[in-house]
Amino acid sequence: MDGALPITDAGELIVTPGLRRFFDYHLTALGELSDEEIERRIRATLVAELPPAAAARAIEILDAYMHYRELAREVVDVRAETDELDARLAQLIALRRDVFGAAVAAALFGEEERQLAAAIERRRIMSDQTLPALRKEDLLAELDRDLPADERAMRRAETLPGRLLAQEQRMRAAGRSAADVEAFRQQLVGQEAAQRLAELDRQRTDWSRRVTTFFAAKEALEADRLLGAQQRRESIRRLLEASFSAAERLRVEAAARAAASGS
Repeated sequence: MDGALPITDAGELIVTPGLRRFFDYHLTALGELSDEEIERRIRATLVAELPPAAAARAIEILDAYMHYRELAREVVDVRAETDELDARLAQLIALRRDVFGAAVAAALFGEEERQLAAAIERRRIMSDQTLPALRKEDLLAELDRDLPADERAMRRAETLPGRLLAQEQRMRAAGRSAADVEAFRQQLVGQEAAQRLAELDRQRTDWSRRVTTFFAAKEALEADRLLGAQQRRESIRRLLEASFSAAERLRVEAAARAAASGS
């Protein structure tokens, strides 16, 4: 059974997000049982599990929660076709305070509301086309600093590649050496991962050089008016096969098509 029903030493209910999870656990049976049957089941469990004062308080919050669920559906439905997620969240926050009171609403939903607000702001930052990539990284890092420690650690792991790339771009733009970049990588991800990144850099540099060389030679062949159309096509084909493996040729051909279409 999901959820928690903690009480004080005096037998009074401590309201936590676990109480809401407890309600939701039972409410998953909607469709199998009637609303009245589910509510009776929840009430019976509360009376069996809790001291009388705590059970009475939990049942009072249950009644408010069932009323809230009905009202919340209307808020979500009204806003379902818009992108105003922050406005929808503000409506839900106001509704929760109205139904439960500020203290109980904060205890039941506060953690979730902070997470949703951060997710909405993160989405806004990521979709803002006026922000440079490095500025986005800074803003996202500031946003993550307000997260709980466990979530912050998870977010750091998820965003590590982007943060790594952004800092490397800063360093290279500032004229820092390859050795400085290597030292930064080792500090952030460890020596073994830094070595793999360095090898990836070498592969990318080699690939870029080979592609540039191929397209320059291809352009020269296309401009050679001494060759007929068939000769040019055959010469380009041989150049492509001599320059790249079969798998690499697929990438080069895709790049050529993208360049030709202007994408």
